[in-house]
Amino acid sequence: MKRHDGEIRGLPTLMAVYPVKLPHEAVLDGLRVGGYAGPRVLVYYRVKGTDQVVYADSGRIAPGQALDEAHLSPQAQMETIVLMHPQDGQVEKLKAILETLGSAELLYEGATLVAGRETGETPEGGIEEEAEG
Repeated sequence: MKRHDGEIRGLPTLMAVYPVKLPHEAVLDGLRVGGYAGPRVLVYYRVKGTDQVVYADSGRIAPGQALDEAHLSPQAQMETIVLMHPQDGQVEKLKAILETLGSAELLYEGATLVAGRETGETPEGGIEEEAEG
């Protein structure tokens, strides 16, 4: 039986980037009213001019970020990032809903598949030997 080592499947992703800080609940309420109450909605605030984000619901700095509390002053200019993984047939409706929340850059990437290397049958014992060459 052939298999693929390291195969990675990516979900379809829709991202909206608003140039202002929108209230977290207003974003979620807008999506609910439009009929999308998916559990896969993430809302972040991003410090303008960086790729550093905080969770909009809690204000906590997301893991792996180089931010500190000094960057999160009330005067910090923030953008709102909304990420979701829509099902087939939902993308256009979601774009329309997101546009009702304000002017946004909308980006969509369909499902992706990155295939690993194809290997032969796994030998008895589960270890595959590399061919010398």
